[in-house]
Amino acid sequence: MLDQCTVRDAPHDIVGCADGVAAAVSFGPRHPAVSGLSVGGARPTLYLITGLPGSGKTTLARQLEDECSALRLTQDEWIARLYGNDLSRSALSSARDPVEAVQWTVATRALAVGCNVILDWGLWFRAERENYRAGGEAVGATVELVFLDVAHSELWRRISRRNADLPAGTFAVDRAEFDLWCTLFEPPAPDEGARRRCPTAG
Repeated sequence: MLDQCTVRDAPHDIVGCADGVAAAVSFGPRHPAVSGLSVGGARPTLYLITGLPGSGKTTLARQLEDECSALRLTQDEWIARLYGNDLSRSALSSARDPVEAVQWTVATRALAVGCNVILDWGLWFRAERENYRAGGEAVGATVELVFLDVAHSELWRRISRRNADLPAGTFAVDRAEFDLWCTLFEPPAPDEGARRRCPTAG
């Protein structure tokens, strides 16, 4: 476990999402005096999980979801639910921005009413990690960056195994894509304050 988690009891209920670009979300009334705070007075936490495919991001996100009473936002699961699993690579890429925009709207509202949130997005670039850190802090959240650091050879072994029997809410990755993504990924610099984890099983 990364830290002792504070259990939040702010209500949250995603009641609808259509066409990947709009969502109706109800988190109950927000009192201005407690915006960004749990009932107990502690600040909510925004967990930013960064790492390449196969590094165990969603596995960790699910663990945090249970242990920290957090709202988990995993892009591929929403895309598969909204658009199906049989998307072309171009269609999958086109779906990411609108789904990310909706999820971030949900995330900021959840944080504002005191709910922990997990962004299970990959967050490959420093600029986007800094952007979401600033956004979380702007609504009163503590932000924790977690870097899952796994050797490329091990990542490809895991991806190959996953490709052979894709779980629901995931998409196949070919070797050319993987090799390109490895060159694009910007590991967190020391001054980003990431908690580095090196999971060896998966």
